[in-house]
Amino acid sequence: METKTPLNPLALNPDDLVMILKKSGCKMMTAELLQRDIDAGMPPNGDGTINLVMYVAWMMKELNEPE
Repeated sequence: METKTPLNPLALNPDDLVMILKKSGCKMMTAELLQRDIDAGMPPNGDGTINLVMYVAWMMKELNEPE
């Protein structure tokens, strides 16, 4: 029997983050979209993982900024 390591929402690898967001209702989420957000300024952790709380906060800030 294989044991899974619990996911850390403060340090998710990009594939796990995409999976979580899709299962949470964000059906359009893709690895490419996540990379676009990173390229647009969403700061990943130093090791390349992503803090889910910080990502959601960054998305909310982006959605609420005037164009």
